[in-house]
Amino acid sequence: MPARVRIQCFSCKTSFGVRRPGAPAGEPTLAGAPAPTLVGMPVSASAQTVVPISSSVADHPTTPMGRSILSDLPSAGSRPAIRRETAPTFAPGEMLAQRYRVLRFIARGGMGEVYEVEDLELRERVALKTVRPEVAQDEIAIERFRREIQLARRVTHPNVCRLFDVSHHRPDGGGPGVIFLTMELLSGETLAERLRRTGRMLPDETLPLIRQIADALHAAHQVGVVHRDLKPGNVVLAESRGTVRAVVTDFGLARRERGEEAEGPTLTGATGVVGTPAYLAPEQVEGKESTPAVDIYALGIVLFEMLTGKVPFLGDNALSTAVKRLQEAPPSPRVHVPGLAVQWETAILRCLERDPARRFATAPELAEALLPSKPATASARPVEAPAASPRLAPPASAAPPPRRQRLKVALLAALVLTSIGVGSFRFLQWRERRVAPQQRLAQLTERVTPRRSVAVLGFKNLSGSPGTEWLSTGLAEMLATELGSGGKLRIVPGENVARAKIELGLGENDSLEPETLARLRTLLGTDAVILGSYATVEGPAGRTVRLDLRLQDATRGDTTARVAESTHEAQLFDLVSRVGAKLRHELGVDEASGTAPRAALAANPEAARLYAEGIQKLRLFDPDGARDLLLQAVAADPDNALVHSGLSTTWAALGFDGKARDEAKAALDLAQALPEEEKLLIQGRYFETIQDWEQAVEIYFNLFSLFPDNLDHGLRLAAAQTAGGRAEEALSTADALRALPSPADQDPRIDLAEAAAAGARADFKRQEAAAARAAERGTTQGAPLLVAQARLLECRALRNLGQADKALAACDAGRDLYEKAGNRSGVAEALTHAANVLFDRGDLPAADSRYRLALATYQELGNRGGEAGALNNIAVVLKSRGDLDQAQQLYEQVLAICREIGSRSGEAFALNNVAGVLLRRGDLAKAEELFTQTLTIRREQGDRSGEAYALDNLGVALRKRGDLAAARARHEESLRIRREIGQKIGEVASLNNLGTVLLEQGELAVAQKNFQESLELCNQTGARSASAYALFGLGEVLARRGDLAGAKKQHEAALQRREALGEKGTAAESRLALAALQLDAGHAQDAERLALAAADELARQGSTDTQALA
Repeated sequence: MPARVRIQCFSCKTSFGVRRPGAPAGEPTLAGAPAPTLVGMPVSASAQTVVPISSSVADHPTTPMGRSILSDLPSAGSRPAIRRETAPTFAPGEMLAQRYRVLRFIARGGMGEVYEVEDLELRERVALKTVRPEVAQDEIAIERFRREIQLARRVTHPNVCRLFDVSHHRPDGGGPGVIFLTMELLSGETLAERLRRTGRMLPDETLPLIRQIADALHAAHQVGVVHRDLKPGNVVLAESRGTVRAVVTDFGLARRERGEEAEGPTLTGATGVVGTPAYLAPEQVEGKESTPAVDIYALGIVLFEMLTGKVPFLGDNALSTAVKRLQEAPPSPRVHVPGLAVQWETAILRCLERDPARRFATAPELAEALLPSKPATASARPVEAPAASPRLAPPASAAPPPRRQRLKVALLAALVLTSIGVGSFRFLQWRERRVAPQQRLAQLTERVTPRRSVAVLGFKNLSGSPGTEWLSTGLAEMLATELGSGGKLRIVPGENVARAKIELGLGENDSLEPETLARLRTLLGTDAVILGSYATVEGPAGRTVRLDLRLQDATRGDTTARVAESTHEAQLFDLVSRVGAKLRHELGVDEASGTAPRAALAANPEAARLYAEGIQKLRLFDPDGARDLLLQAVAADPDNALVHSGLSTTWAALGFDGKARDEAKAALDLAQALPEEEKLLIQGRYFETIQDWEQAVEIYFNLFSLFPDNLDHGLRLAAAQTAGGRAEEALSTADALRALPSPADQDPRIDLAEAAAAGARADFKRQEAAAARAAERGTTQGAPLLVAQARLLECRALRNLGQADKALAACDAGRDLYEKAGNRSGVAEALTHAANVLFDRGDLPAADSRYRLALATYQELGNRGGEAGALNNIAVVLKSRGDLDQAQQLYEQVLAICREIGSRSGEAFALNNVAGVLLRRGDLAKAEELFTQTLTIRREQGDRSGEAYALDNLGVALRKRGDLAAARARHEESLRIRREIGQKIGEVASLNNLGTVLLEQGELAVAQKNFQESLELCNQTGARSASAYALFGLGEVLARRGDLAGAKKQHEAALQRREALGEKGTAAESRLALAALQLDAGHAQDAERLALAAADELARQGSTDTQALA
């Protein structure tokens, strides 16, 4: 396989080249050889971090939504997910093609959306699959869609999904039409969902399903169709009359076998690879012809996964997963299931033979081999491949003449030597891939040779002419792009320069003292600084601009060069090009800049002015002012990727997630002509906006691998890893960054990255230590904005460790620093953190006051995401005080804002919180409906953490409705998901909820175990409210066992914590439990006093069902 391959994003179809993992550094890329293309599908559930509005029915205050993952790293309670999606195109009740009525949205896939619809002509329900508008414009994708129809119709079998019709919907109003097809509606979960829900399966459960899947594949192979993308997600377990029918779906990647006449263009040539990496056969990875053997290989992986719960090959990303099967032998399934029968192991390993000829000839042969009476042939034994067509055997020839004999010997020797070389090469590849990604990252930073780094500070305006102030930032941006285009210099990002100038109190200077240069080197890690002045002169031919620059050495503290150039204002780009050439020469870099930097520049001076002024406002914490300028810049230069990217960042800072995604996509589409470094940055930022953290991590890993001396790229990688639920990897990345050459190794932002990752792992002691270290280094280096970030992370850690006073002090310190710097968004964030601490301590009036101050600040800034978060937190206080009417009104206001700004995750949180109020009021049916809507959104997004929260809350509603079996199933599924993704704080809630159901089912021992495990996790994570719930549950278990004294002790402890937290509703429930204990003990007066107090509070909160019990 060649040294370079191309990765194509399955969703947006963007392709980009990368070096194949394991390819030796010296292996050349052959000129003119096309690189194989891999479709980059996620190997496992990708994750993302969203800043929650609320995490459970008992909704606690949280920080606001919609901030940059670099400036505001995720909290411990943040939850991972693959990506945000827009709402479904069609709503229930809509008519398509005047024939199909939409009943419900089912799922979203790579080609489009799937709905359940009613066919009004045939009077039956069918599935309807649309083609996304952007895919409909892709001729290759449409050809694939047509081929799916043609091929699926050739395969007729009960275990293959039936295809009915293809049609076109033209909406009223003349909007764009939608292509769709209708197919058999299958009622049931996919095999992938079954494995996620229940884990691995027993052989007796597996065999009937494998036989059906094998029959389906055989039916396809019999008519010359190869599926090419068999996986658990493409197998539906359709339930009918108590039986389960395995149905193979999605022949969208299917193709004919070689030798058949093609009815249309082939979408993938001999070097193309299409499919899901974890299930690809080796010959698919190598770009060879796909025969039925690739489906046999995939079926072996599916069988392996069904029995073990794992896939045999799993790398760090899609590419390494695909390539791994070329470098390693498959593991035995008995490694994971020691008691597995020998014939199962043998059959699986035969399916996974690298040589297609050694696999089973047909799929049914595999199913037969699993039976004890017909054990599979040993995998070590070759299998004779069937002949493609009958041929006459050639006649036996006489012994070859001596010359031909010598030629054969020579060819044999060459073949042996080649085999030895290939074997050595493959061994070296294998040994390299055995090194873990984080070890490779560590080796990368240890061996890095830093490029010379340059910071362009901006320029002093000597003329003072009105309307020319923008040139200071504009010329600095253009010059930085010019200097960085060749990749030989590391250019300090403009946002870092702006932060340093604020922290050092620097204006626009034409020269700096050695002491200031030394501080800039510490803050920015820069070797050289470019600054100076400009002047404009009005003349008969128009305005002339003169630029006088000074190149200063930040280490020695002296000036090494001066450059001066003049030009007409309309020729600024040429001026920058000439100045850049002279500066590159002075810096020892003489290569021509080429066309890439010109692609990054604005199309005209007016667009350049608008962009420069907008970016400057954004860097000075005024995103609202930046928005209008950047919107005008986009209008003036609609084809500039950097302008769209800057507008995307602005929308994100204002909390408009949908608009941020749109602009990031526009930037991505226009980025192809940019320098590689800038292009990868735009790709990474796009995946951040859609919260596809798996792809973001991969992009930033590639970016940092290409430019390992750039600390900012490494910090982006760590932030994406933390956001994607890979906090352990983020901690390793932070450790690797400390091996960078000085002064980068002492950058406080590395400690901030560690603190964020430690908090995501609920390791709050490590988070506190890392945040304190960042604050100390930031103070020493004179970086107050970094110190402010550190203080808020320190506040989070101390809050979770139960040290409220220290947490408040840290918050207040961060707030003061943000106020001095003029960062009002940071001030609002500090207010929110402090209010959270006060809420935990039970000081609801003080918490409410700070939440309202934060709300006013976000409203003044125009930050709608922050406004939604603040409104939510105020609603939490109202709910805790028992004012359910006002709380519900605010939650519904939050819901409206989230829908306005395009935040599907925020919408899910708001629906959850409204449902929580309804649940408290006893409106179980409506609460269950909203929780189900929340679950639907989470599953649409692929957000496994959000799915777990929704399942837990739905389980609570089902328990209160009396459906204990269904409630238990939801809580068990939630607990399993949370354990898989390592979400300890969420695991506590699932254990408590499941314990409550078990208690009501009478399984006291198991319930007690759950509550005790929850309490231990609460002590580790500092979850005080949840710990009160666990104590309450333990009290109930002891009460049912007749240990009234022990029960009273646990309930009193729970009540004490709830009163300390100011949780009036749950405190009333604790008093009610204590009243029942007093009644059982014969103390009627004490019972009456407690019950009356509980009833009064529950009446204020509108909890009618519990009030009646009191």
